[in-house]
Parts: sequence; C-alpha cells; structure tokens
Amino acid sequence: MEITTLIVLLLVLFFLGIPVFLALGLAALLCFIVFTDTPLVNVAHVMFVSVNRYSLLCVLFFVYAGKIMAHGELANRLINFVKVNVGFLPAGLAMAAIGACALFGAISGSTLATLVAIGGIMYPSLIKEGYDPEFSVGVITVGSILGMLVPPNLSMVVYGVFANQSIARLFMAQYLPAFIIMFGFWAYIYYWGKKRNFRKSSPPSFKEIVLSFRDGFWALMLPVILFVGIYSGIFTATEASVVATVYALLAEIFIYKDLNLRDFYKITVDTAMIAGLCTIPVAAGGVFGEYLNIQQIPDRVCILTTSLISSKFVFLLLINLLFGVAGCLIDIITAIVIFTPVLLPLLPIFDISPIHFGVIFMFNMGFGFVTPPFGINLFAAIKMWNLGFTRTVRGCIPFLIIAFALVLVITYCPFLTTFLVDLWFGK
Repeated sequence: MEITTLIVLLLVLFFLGIPVFLALGLAALLCFIVFTDTPLVNVAHVMFVSVNRYSLLCVLFFVYAGKIMAHGELANRLINFVKVNVGFLPAGLAMAAIGACALFGAISGSTLATLVAIGGIMYPSLIKEGYDPEFSVGVITVGSILGMLVPPNLSMVVYGVFANQSIARLFMAQYLPAFIIMFGFWAYIYYWGKKRNFRKSSPPSFKEIVLSFRDGFWALMLPVILFVGIYSGIFTATEASVVATVYALLAEIFIYKDLNLRDFYKITVDTAMIAGLCTIPVAAGGVFGEYLNIQQIPDRVCILTTSLISSKFVFLLLINLLFGVAGCLIDIITAIVIFTPVLLPLLPIFDISPIHFGVIFMFNMGFGFVTPPFGINLFAAIKMWNLGFTRTVRGCIPFLIIAFALVLVITYCPFLTTFLVDLWFGK
C-alpha cells in the first residue's frame, strides 16, 4: 500500500509539471504524514543533516572555479596549448577539442560549462578550418561529457555523500576509464581525418611547443596542483575545491588581469544560484531516502531482484540500460537521489564495489545526456548551433557508439576502475 501510494503520488506530481527533485521530497513528506507517526520536526532534521555535510562544499567551490575559468583567459590558454600540440595530426583540431574538454572538465566538473566554454571557442574554429558541421557538433557535444567523467566532478561528490564513500577514491577510480574514453574518441577522429587526408597544419617547432606551454602554464598547473595535493595528502578533496577557486581568482586577477569587480560579483551570484539548485535536491533526496529506509523498501527490492536475477552479468547489463535511459530523462543529482539508496544494498549480493558502481553510474548517466531523444546536452547543442535535431544527432552517433562500447568494457572489467585505487590506497 505504502509503495503504491508513493508511486501514484510521484506520477501525479510529475504530470503536474513539478520538478522531479521537489516531487520526490513532497511525495515522501506526504507519505510520512499519512503512513508514519514521525513528527515533522524530524523530517526537517533529516533535510538539515542531508545538506550539513562537509563534502558538499566541493560543489560550491568547484562551480566557482569553473565559472571563473570560463569567464577569463584560463580556458583559452588550455585550448591553445592542446591545439598547438595535437593540431598537426589528421583532424588534429577536432582532437584538440576533445583534449580541451578533458582539461577543462578536470577543473570545472560540469558538462554544460564544458559545452559552452569549449564549444563557444572550438566550434567556429572547426568550421573555419573546413570541418563538416555535423562532425564538429558531434565532437564537441559528446566530448563535453568529459566534463563529468574527468575528476574532480560535482556529481561524483554527491554520489560519494549518498553512498558514504571516499571522494578521493572515487576521483582516482575515474582517471583510467576517462582516459580510455578520451583515447577512443581520439582514435576515431584520427581514423576519420586520415581517411579524408585532413591535415591543416604542420607539426609545431620546439619553440612553438615551449611558447604554448609558457602561455598556458598557469592554466595547466591547476589540475596538476589538485592531483598532487589530493593524493599526496596535502589537502582533502573538499579543500582542493577551495584551492582551485583561490588559484583561479589569483591567476585571472593578477596574472591575466581579466577579471574586474563587476565580473566577480556576477560570477559569485551565478555560483550561489547553481550551488543552491544542487543543495535543494540533496535535501529532498534525504527525506525520500529516509522514507524508503523506514518502509524497508531497499530490502524488498533486494529480495525481488535476487529472486529474478542471479547473474552478475545480467545485473550489470540492466544497470547500464537503466542509467542510460535515466540520463536521457532526469538530471544526475535526481538520479543519485532516486537510485543510490535503492541499488546500493544490492551491490554486496552481486560482489560489486561501490566505487566501481559509482563509475558505471556516472559514465552511463553522462552519455545519457547526449543520447536522443531527450539528452539535455543534446538540446543545448541544438540551441547553440542551430543545426536542427536530425543533423546534430547524426553528428553524435559515431561517438555515442564508441562511448557505449567502451562503457561496457569498463563495466565488465572492474580492474580498470579499481586498479589505481588499490595501487595508491591499498586494498
């Protein structure tokens, strides 16, 4: 009865057009009132505890750092460095776009920020160099997903909070899979360029490489400082987000001198709004998860699942399909809120590491963002470059096929996610 009522309430609220995260919180609140004796003050306490977590500061400060970078010269310097060093290869400019997405994602942690910042610069350059518009939009749209695959990324922080996992371990687990995806894209672009004999520039001289490194030094040092700082123990992942923000501010104000007081105010306001929008789903998700636990719904799901599925292979395949579809329909924070408390208890049954599961979660949801017909980044790209739905999808399809094939490899080869974690932190 309780589960049926919860599902009906959710469907009604969705039909009324209420945002998914608010629908989850409101439906759980109504079920608390009707089916339990829990005082409402306890519900408020659950919401407070859900957002009163030190790790969530990562969200605020990484968004801040990404906004500063996107506004100033740091993003441009990263792009120029990659263009000089790989731009001479067949379709090298497209390969540079993928590399720039990965580097920018390593600081901003946001797919949309990566799409806007890198796409705004690289798409006109690709068209100017004679690249096909469909191919160009496919490169940038699917490449933008590296913004949430290359750590540090905000969604993995939220998953770590809900799953009670080490943020540093989760970040480490993403590096090798993210590089596999990136090199998969590069291999296809190289093949595409070689087939068409697409070479637009000569190899850079040693002087040009040195100059590109010098110009991009301060931008390139940020991901290096974050990596070394986190994994040497100098600071935690949360403290790293503050370091990234302060570093980006100092670089833009005193080195590149591209940030004034008015810009700073606008960036601060935008960051506060985005951080707030990330915090509300976490609070609502806390209420939703608490109600599920009280009604022992995860336990019931475990019993039902194990009675129907006994194969780890089948379970992982269904998880991939579930998250791929979810990525087309809902945002990543809402997906974490819904699926983490329900699926986490199933992992020990199928001998799946929560860290490996988190990587599968992020990668499938990420590529769901650019999967037709409802991917959010897909529609952002359509709006940005006005190619229309059909042409944009046609440009994305080759990269999506590669991505889904590699995600399956990562899913069924867990050592690709756990190798670096075990090597660095020990088993």
